[in-house]
Amino acid sequence: MMKERLLARLRELVPGKENDGTESFQKVSYLLAVSGGLDSNVMTHLFYHLGLQFDIAHCNFHLRGEDSNLDQQFVQEQLLDAIGVENPEQHQIWVKEFDTYGIQSGSKKSIEMVARELRYSWFQELMEQFGYQYVCTAHHANDNAETILLNWVRGTGIKGMAGIPELNQQNVFRPLLHFSLAEIEVYAKQHRIPFQIDHTNLEDQFMRNRIRNRIIPLLEELNPQLIATSTRNIQLIDRQNGFYENAMKQAAAQVVKRIGEGFLEVPFEALDQQFDPQLVLYEILSPLGFHADQVEQIFTTKGGESGRKFFSEHYLLVTDRTSFQIIEKEQFEQDIKILITDSSQLTDLGFSISFLEKKELGGMDTHRRYAYFDARYWQYPLLIRAWEAGDTFQPLGSKGRKKVSDFFTDLKLSLIEKKRVQILCRADNPKEILWIIGFRIEHRFRVAEHTEEVVMLQAPSPQ
Repeated sequence: MMKERLLARLRELVPGKENDGTESFQKVSYLLAVSGGLDSNVMTHLFYHLGLQFDIAHCNFHLRGEDSNLDQQFVQEQLLDAIGVENPEQHQIWVKEFDTYGIQSGSKKSIEMVARELRYSWFQELMEQFGYQYVCTAHHANDNAETILLNWVRGTGIKGMAGIPELNQQNVFRPLLHFSLAEIEVYAKQHRIPFQIDHTNLEDQFMRNRIRNRIIPLLEELNPQLIATSTRNIQLIDRQNGFYENAMKQAAAQVVKRIGEGFLEVPFEALDQQFDPQLVLYEILSPLGFHADQVEQIFTTKGGESGRKFFSEHYLLVTDRTSFQIIEKEQFEQDIKILITDSSQLTDLGFSISFLEKKELGGMDTHRRYAYFDARYWQYPLLIRAWEAGDTFQPLGSKGRKKVSDFFTDLKLSLIEKKRVQILCRADNPKEILWIIGFRIEHRFRVAEHTEEVVMLQAPSPQ
């Protein structure tokens, strides 16, 4: 029965047939994540007796002393013979040992999270190096029920209640996800499949174990078919979540403006047109690392004081008069300094530069990406840098000098917009500004009545 149901799932996963009539899923190369325990050994038995092409990957995290080494020894030396594999040499067994406690030391991550990241990172390496199409893990329906309870206790939305995906974007496939632990135990007993026992699963040190050992048995007293019910619920919620995510993508496309690389803007006017603006804002900001409490606080600042800052691990959000502006912290904090020694370097940076006689010029383009200089003042080396506190210049057309910060204030630039501004200045005197790129040149270097030769500079399109 399990074989037939797994065959149906595989046909959905890899549909079609090859030219020789073989079903496509039989030609796929699978990498099985095998611990030596009940679930993964049953998975290995199923794949072998369905005639599938597979190799094995085993992680030794050294978390359970000698038991970890015994698991590794079992997988390497006994498993394939124990499940009746006739030519075990046809199946490669990859083993990776990790100093998990050492890697966790100094991090803020739980030991379970560190182990999870290590194993999946290694699986991806093996996939890329040896061409496996899928990594298969032996998560089953009971694991899924535990996961949604764990997510609910920690706090989650629809996605968390949809449980473990059967197939994710990294091609991690869970072939046993629709089978209960009871079904797997019966299959193992019928086929006399040996397995290692992880005694830590019986301990209540971890929250997942407490849910498995205490909470689920209580819930099964209320509903003896709890796992089957949970599986049906998860399937329905997963479909609902797919509909919800599609609707949110459409909403985000209407709201989010991508101004440049790593720079987003969420205009209040567009946000307020959504059915639930705060929920849409949460779905925009959550993937960027902002948690629910932060989003609630951010939303309350809408239309209030400008300049308030909120941080996630990798992003900075700043409130402006009419929008939320988000930028990658690394980009916001970087100190740009580019030395320009000749015109070719400007061209390499995306600028367009021309030297021409004033009489050839005709009119001057007023678009802010264009700047025109008297060639007498144009000399290398030049420097492109970020603006700094204390910078001053005489804006084109004005009678006196002005702080660059005041110039930005007059333009009503936000904190992030100011940070993105670049300044062209002299390399030997970086305080002598030629051009606030994309805004205004220094008045002294303008094309004047007695100018004979002109330098025309066009800035690259904003990124």
